[in-house]
Amino acid sequence: MNITVSEDILAKIKKRKGGTALVSTLLDLAGRSNTEYHRGVLHGYLLCLSTTGVITGDDAMCILEQIVR
Repeated sequence: MNITVSEDILAKIKKRKGGTALVSTLLDLAGRSNTEYHRGVLHGYLLCLSTTGVITGDDAMCILEQIVR
């Protein structure tokens, strides 16, 4: 999907318990092909991270804005 996740966002996620695994999953999802399914999975993952307080809604929007349909 050609998405770049800022170092600030990655640092926020890494601070959390299990943060390394969360970052790994996020980068894996961001690197997948740009299909409707993968966009939906990424959106859901970011929603989960934001509702649990790992990242903010603004952080999630910065990532989502990069997706080209």
